[in-house]
Amino acid sequence: MKPKIKEMIYSQLKEAQEKYGGYTGKDIATISRKISRQPKTVRRQIEKLREEYASFSNFTYIGKRYIDLTLDEITFLQYRLQGNCLMLKSLLLEKLNKRRIDKGNSRIPPSTFYKFLGNLMNGMGIDENDPYRWLKTKGMSVTEQYSIENARASIQTPFSFRDLKNISIADLEGVNERLKECKRWLEENYTRLETSSLTMTKSKRESIN
Repeated sequence: MKPKIKEMIYSQLKEAQEKYGGYTGKDIATISRKISRQPKTVRRQIEKLREEYASFSNFTYIGKRYIDLTLDEITFLQYRLQGNCLMLKSLLLEKLNKRRIDKGNSRIPPSTFYKFLGNLMNGMGIDENDPYRWLKTKGMSVTEQYSIENARASIQTPFSFRDLKNISIADLEGVNERLKECKRWLEENYTRLETSSLTMTKSKRESIN
């Protein structure tokens, strides 16, 4: 790809991201007209650029067209999804509409919201069919040994200390051994922690709260 075309695509997507929280089919159509290529070709080129260049990786596709959401509201949704991508969509819609009503804006219809949210999640790299999607949003990778069932069971053992204390005193030696056991479990099930592309800065989190 010629540098000028790459720069033009970057400029278009950056402007859309800053104004609306992501790009749409309208932006793809605009780019296709400027470089005289089919929209499908442009879409594939954007996907390739997002994979190959960090500067493109945070551009989010949010659907065929823009909907009546402010950048602040889209950032709010991204923040909530980053915090818990397993959150019920209906609850997320409820929280969003409460914010809108408090500001004197109309509610977002469920059908419009769910379609938009699906595109937003895809753009953030959240696959609803991936059972490990919560871990991935936290930048965590797992070993082949890991399973959700074992992780749930670990809440009782080894990550439980109820049997290591009584009314008057705690078994400090036992606690120390249990902590070592927890460390071994983590090392066996999690291979590394990575910097997630979903991570927000502290200042941005504070501005949303």
